[in-house]
Amino acid sequence: MLTEKSILITGVNGMIGHALARRLAGEGRAVVGIDRIAPPTGELGCPVVVGELSDPHRLHAAIRQYAVDRIVHCGAASGPMVLRDNPFQLLETNVHGTLHVLEAARVAGVRRVVYMSSISAYGAQPPDRPIVESTPLGANEPYGVSKICGEAMLRAYAASFGLEAVALRVSSVYGPRRTTDCLIRLMIEDALAGRPTRLAFGAGWRRQYVNVADVADALALALDRSGLTQLAYNISGGVNPTLEEVATAVAAALPGASASFGTTAHPYDVPVGPLDLAAARRELGYAPKVALADGIAAYAAWLRR
Repeated sequence: MLTEKSILITGVNGMIGHALARRLAGEGRAVVGIDRIAPPTGELGCPVVVGELSDPHRLHAAIRQYAVDRIVHCGAASGPMVLRDNPFQLLETNVHGTLHVLEAARVAGVRRVVYMSSISAYGAQPPDRPIVESTPLGANEPYGVSKICGEAMLRAYAASFGLEAVALRVSSVYGPRRTTDCLIRLMIEDALAGRPTRLAFGAGWRRQYVNVADVADALALALDRSGLTQLAYNISGGVNPTLEEVATAVAAALPGASASFGTTAHPYDVPVGPLDLAAARRELGYAPKVALADGIAAYAAWLRR
């Protein structure tokens, strides 16, 4: 049994969990990960427990073995593009998985849980109206609803059992190790292959991208900050570009890149106005550091390697 208190990261083999684990372990902090798929040995610099969040015994055992007192819950179906043909499985994974994490935290006396929520919880909103955290959550598709459920359970465990709870409503994340659909990655891969990107949708569409390194920063801040006055905080890259502007940034990193967009509706996105980051700046000390053009250039270099 370890005596040093540890931070447990669920979904540690995913893009965000992986980035956070490497960051925290690199700072010398005690970290343990859990994931259904283990990364290569030694890649993260921390131990990894292989297991599903649907296996509460494995989760409880990991918390006891590593003396966990804080949890970052990243393990989930990671976007509205995932499991679109199987909403039951998406909700089973995201809702029941979160419930297992919260109950394990309650039983073990874990001090704080940081929950990866999503901009999708807001649902469709006027695209020109800034979105503050008090904006009613209006998601009406399974992924966004799963995040509303997760936040509601987090609030209940905080109010009923004294758990310190923080939810980050994160916008569209891009960067190394993303495996699900990503238009930035598509444009870069097309450019590297010498072919144009042609989409039937997206003309004038705005999407609030945030680099995975900035999300890891936000999660690290949420682990430690005291005096928080609300449950949820908006996290984005601080910009709201059109897809045409994103394509321009890709072309700056990869001369010769070309993209065109049609006028049909986006297949799964809904409009959301720019996220207001004032609360995250004030209470978490969060400010995005990676400019979109710089992040795209670094991502292109990573994909080229």
